[in-house]
Amino acid sequence: MNKKAIFTVVTLGLSLISGQALNEVIFEDKDFSKDGWSDFRDISNGADWEVRSREMGGLVQGVVQEVTIEGSGGVYLSSGDGNHASVFRLDGTIRAIRSRDGQRTVVGEAEVSGEAEVRIGFDGAFFIYEYRSGDKWTRLGKSDIIGLVSYRGGISTNNRASDMSNYRVVKLAPLLGVRFGYTVGGARSLPTAASPDQSREHFAGRQSRHAAVRCHRTVRRHQPRCVGRRQG
Repeated sequence: MNKKAIFTVVTLGLSLISGQALNEVIFEDKDFSKDGWSDFRDISNGADWEVRSREMGGLVQGVVQEVTIEGSGGVYLSSGDGNHASVFRLDGTIRAIRSRDGQRTVVGEAEVSGEAEVRIGFDGAFFIYEYRSGDKWTRLGKSDIIGLVSYRGGISTNNRASDMSNYRVVKLAPLLGVRFGYTVGGARSLPTAASPDQSREHFAGRQSRHAAVRCHRTVRRHQPRCVGRRQG
């Protein structure tokens, strides 16, 4: 085994021992040449912008799309009918946009020059919008999701993606720890968080146990005024 292989094995081993999960690359296409892409399609009222899409299916916690841009362009998620979320750069400004029934909301924006990467995905509760220019990803903002429905994703461009590259679909380990959110099976809480009904039941149970304890202590200090017994 050569030194590079040994270093890789040791690094992986240390990550697993320390409990640090690794990101998983689900799909990668450096020049948009792999199977599964649609043809370029005009965006209505998009001022010569086009999209090229892929079927993404239902939302999965931690899954994001990323792409590298040198000029203009970005990535998006859409459920159709005027409902979509996107992060893109135009004229030197990276913008995060959320549209519901055709009504656009700016989630965040930043002036960024030179080569950059943009990212959109689902953290288990919200859409997230990020960019990177250098070593660190920066969060532009979050927004509510469109719904637990099937999505199309992909790239948006005003130049046929001539200055875009390195499209990736990645499952990010840091996003898997978000406590309150949804699962692709429906509007349910993740295992790490109780649902509202479970919370009420738990609270009611605690109240009942505390009342029983108070009753028990009253019986010991005075004479039996209640017949309840202490519960575990």
